[in-house]
Amino acid sequence: MSEQIIGNDRILSTKLLVKAISEGQKYGERFCFILGAGASASSGIPTGAELEYRWMLDLDKNPGFKEVHAVAKSLKEKKHLSHDFKEIEEAWNRAKEKRQTVLPSEYYFDIYTLRFYPNYRNGYHYLENLMERSKPSFGYHTLALMLTELSGSNLVITTNFDSLVEDALFLYTDKKPLVINHELLAEFAGDLNIKRPVIAKLHRGIFFDPLNRPEETNGLQGKWKDILEKVFQNYTPVVIGYGGGDSSLMEVLEKRDVAMKNGIYWCYVEKFGIPDEKIQTIVEDKKGYLVRTAGFDAVMLAIGNILFKDKIDPDTTRGTLERRIYTQVDNYEEEYKKLKVELEDVAETETPLNESEEELKENIEKLDERTKRSESERQKLEQMTAWDYYRQGNRYCDSEEYENAIVSYDKAIKQKTDYADAYYNRGVTYGKLGESEKAIADYSKAIELKPDYAKAYNNRGIVYDDLGESEKAIADYSKAIELKPDDTEAYSNRGNTYNTLGESEKAIADYSKVIELRAEDANAYFSRGCVYDTLGKNENAISDYTKVIELGVADADVYYNRGYAYASIGESEKAVADYTKAIELRSDDASAYYSRGNIYASLGKMEKAITDYSKAIELKPDDASAYNNRGNAYYSLGESKKAITDYSKKIELRPDDVIAYYNRGIAYYSLGESEKAITDYTKATELKPDFADVYYNRGNAYRDLKKNEKAIADYTKAIELQPDNSSMYINRGYVYFALGKRKKAITDFTKAIELRPDNAKAYYNRGIAYDNLGESEKAIKDYSRVIKLVPDDVDAYYNRGNAYYSLRKSEKAITDYTKAIEREPDNAVVYNSRGNAYASLGKSEKAITDYSKAIELNPKFKEAYQNRAEVYHTLGEEETAAADEEAASKL
Repeated sequence: MSEQIIGNDRILSTKLLVKAISEGQKYGERFCFILGAGASASSGIPTGAELEYRWMLDLDKNPGFKEVHAVAKSLKEKKHLSHDFKEIEEAWNRAKEKRQTVLPSEYYFDIYTLRFYPNYRNGYHYLENLMERSKPSFGYHTLALMLTELSGSNLVITTNFDSLVEDALFLYTDKKPLVINHELLAEFAGDLNIKRPVIAKLHRGIFFDPLNRPEETNGLQGKWKDILEKVFQNYTPVVIGYGGGDSSLMEVLEKRDVAMKNGIYWCYVEKFGIPDEKIQTIVEDKKGYLVRTAGFDAVMLAIGNILFKDKIDPDTTRGTLERRIYTQVDNYEEEYKKLKVELEDVAETETPLNESEEELKENIEKLDERTKRSESERQKLEQMTAWDYYRQGNRYCDSEEYENAIVSYDKAIKQKTDYADAYYNRGVTYGKLGESEKAIADYSKAIELKPDYAKAYNNRGIVYDDLGESEKAIADYSKAIELKPDDTEAYSNRGNTYNTLGESEKAIADYSKVIELRAEDANAYFSRGCVYDTLGKNENAISDYTKVIELGVADADVYYNRGYAYASIGESEKAVADYTKAIELRSDDASAYYSRGNIYASLGKMEKAITDYSKAIELKPDDASAYNNRGNAYYSLGESKKAITDYSKKIELRPDDVIAYYNRGIAYYSLGESEKAITDYTKATELKPDFADVYYNRGNAYRDLKKNEKAIADYTKAIELQPDNSSMYINRGYVYFALGKRKKAITDFTKAIELRPDNAKAYYNRGIAYDNLGESEKAIKDYSRVIKLVPDDVDAYYNRGNAYYSLRKSEKAITDYTKAIEREPDNAVVYNSRGNAYASLGKSEKAITDYSKAIELNPKFKEAYQNRAEVYHTLGEEETAAADEEAASKL
């Protein structure tokens, strides 16, 4: 904040400025208005300081400050920059540290030069887009009246490129201004014979190659300097919204020899503090005054309340606007309401109103009181016009007094039967009351009276949507877009309808158009993200949800949906983080707990999963899915009884839920309760006769109960439903084998292998079947395949050894038995079998060693005693053989 060097006697209130203008114009004093960016800010155009900050963000991101420093150095050497970029960067860092989003205005032209280097045409387009859709704020009405109705005070001098003054004159007056968009026309600014409004744009208009770089703005172009010196001899300048960042205009104002007949009034916004010292010096030198204000609109309201009190209130303005363009009336009242809301917003904060804001409040109250009194008097005298009733209806609607609003709109329409806006607003009100058919009728009438009424098409589309008449809704939204191609609401609504109809690509196109038109529309990003989700385009969805979060308006739904998308692409930790954030924002969200539980379960963190499912159930006791998934988690931890309790609860909530019966059946089976498992599986088949896994599992239960024929029937049914499931063939093969149907078993194992050539279990079982049929060579091939697939499979080595032994290939048998022993050194059976192989080769000592090891591992191994006795007999050790035979006889 700047230090005050000017005397307090040189600082005025807005009231005193109004008094000076009011009295001065009576005696022929001419006033000109110097407007800076601050006068445009209330119209939605960013100030230069705000743009500086945005552009610095852009430069930091692309190309990055390192490259910017290099460019800046070259441009500075060529005198295309006024400041070192290091100085600018330091100012930017200070602003960031203070969490400010503005920079000192003196850097504006340098930052602009760097931001749009090397193609400055892009800069012009950028500014043009910013200003294209801006509308004059409330204060421009009074300014337009001053330019047209105060004798001699018809000149505006501005460093801005916008057309707000021209627009205001078009809206509120019958006068067309002379707009000086180029320095070649500068001499017209000083022509006192011109009576119409004159708008002198020192740096040209936005469509005339505006001057916006240091080499263009370090001094005024053409004859501007001489013309302005002449102007200030004839006009008293009133500066509003100009902070002195423009060195070209400031050069003229700072000149001590530039005479100002009646001084200068320099308005500043009180809440931002007194202007800097150079401005105070100018005011002091010119014997002028600083004027504390609450901003451009506030100054103009104060002037209007004195000079144009019979013209700026909505009642009087009505006639003017109705003659020119009826719809502009709404805009005027909206701008006034915005001014009131701004003050209300300030009032709601803990910061007390400053003097200027109190003055603004007083002026608003005066205008409101006059408006109410005027309407009340006309109502008593039955002089209410259609527009009066229309505005009255709007106020009732704003305060949610819908029935009263309808009555007022009825009266407006009765007086003015072609009042399209009244039909439209009555339609809006009927919509609020849920009277859809009446709403459609009113929107249709509004369209009949005003065929280009885009809003009416859009709102009628909304009602059609509510009624489920999607095609009609789309037709209306499309017409609204045709009439108003930049109508983001219509695009958004049509996108929603396309999404409802499952036309996802069209929905995405519409949401994308909204984003193109309004890059910071969080709802559009969210909606598009949802559609991407439904299409399985999770990366795109994540990008959109992330954009919503970056915009700073994310709620629990955004984090929840992004969590879901992360989960869909396997980024479980990120999914957990987002679900956790959703829970933080909305702690009673059962779905978020449930979904996070699912992720924990997928990560094997079952205890955490159970905690989340339990919380979901606490918040939503009828959540059947949460009971089911908690049951799954309990089952995975081996807590089958708890799992059964949860599955039973799900069945209680959803008696026809096939999965619940299926899962409970699995849990019963794990506890060895096969009969109960069969009961649940049977119920599941009744509910879903084509559920292959149920038949398969019931087959397993029947097999365990030795009900082999029923098991085969179930496996066969499962195979019929799911003919490419190798496990089903294997299990049916088991049962066939148990029934002695070896060939059928082999057929099933072979089919399992065909479906899954790497299925070791199928090879192994087929090998056993071949063995049982005496087809040892085939058995050996299958066991060999198992060993290739599972090199440490002890049973495969053992059984292949047996097959070799049966073929009298004892050496190979010994090799396989040895491999089995290496992998399972405490297997008595394998030692016994290797002992047999050694015995067959006459290697008695090795045979005895293996039989002895088998007996050591299993002292009750009768066959091992018998085999060892036989070998002792062959060695003639009869007593030892007799001892083994005696030991065997006791087992």
